[in-house]
Amino acid sequence: MFDPTINEMKFEYEEAFLPNVLIEWIKPDPNERPREGRMTNDKWPIEVDDMLKKLLIVLATKNPAWKFVFKSNRHSASTRWVRENNNAENTVPHKYLSLSSAYIFDGKEWLGAVSKVRGRSSVDAYYIENERVSRERSRGSGATTKDMKKAIRLVEKMFGSKTVEERIDAVREDLGNIVDHVNKDRSRRYEDTFRRATKGMRMYMLKNWGTLSKIALENGGDPQAIDSLLTVRNEAVLAKGMYKCWENESGRVVLIHGNDYVVRSKQEGEEKRTHIYSQTDVPEDIKRGIGMLKLVDVKFYIENVGIRISENAFFLPTAQEVDDE
Repeated sequence: MFDPTINEMKFEYEEAFLPNVLIEWIKPDPNERPREGRMTNDKWPIEVDDMLKKLLIVLATKNPAWKFVFKSNRHSASTRWVRENNNAENTVPHKYLSLSSAYIFDGKEWLGAVSKVRGRSSVDAYYIENERVSRERSRGSGATTKDMKKAIRLVEKMFGSKTVEERIDAVREDLGNIVDHVNKDRSRRYEDTFRRATKGMRMYMLKNWGTLSKIALENGGDPQAIDSLLTVRNEAVLAKGMYKCWENESGRVVLIHGNDYVVRSKQEGEEKRTHIYSQTDVPEDIKRGIGMLKLVDVKFYIENVGIRISENAFFLPTAQEVDDE
């Protein structure tokens, strides 16, 4: 649910059919060319939904201290075609802003919103929403009723300034959002700073892992992770090297099509080329590499050989040294 505000710096408020029923407009930029639909002489006509207007007249009269604001972000641009000079064959577009939703404020404190909506079975209804209504409902965030008297009773019961308990609950919720944001921000900053500060130590640690692994184990390190670190690191280096070869197109993509080997490759300084070899003239290194990759599952790679893409497709990269930094 969007909790709006009254902002007289950004908006200006025009009186509608009662002194406390207002229409919000974005203040025009003096350096900007005036546009339709803004607080200018050429703004479109306003049409307040009749059903909602009847409800607002009652509520605004009974609660003169409240403000009922048609927010600018809820103005709906509409067009209807009307006869010109009572000529049925000559119709012209009539543009207007349709207002069917109002936000209610006590001073500058938002109390909730009332709207005219199309309810069940395509019947017009009132839709009433605020935090109190939402808390009492198991489904949805607002209440819908076709009866204006019920709508009035619901607004009078559920709208009003927050209680002390509601205010402290809101403060606690704000606190939760703030500490969560601060915690994540500082954690990210620490991890980034630590990574950059210790970047030069990574290779030192890996080269001396035989000694340092004992220290890690004595200080609570995961034994399984300590034992597998060098293996996992080697796999990551190989995978990165494979990716770099693909990214730089340093390798050969091979598709076995029937009895033929379709090979796509790119030599330095040349465009990509496609060669088709038979089983008798395919280069020996390609034949040997694919023979090894046929023994492994799809998406599996063999060090210094390549990766199996699918049942009949393979990638044989150019050997490339890649570090893990």
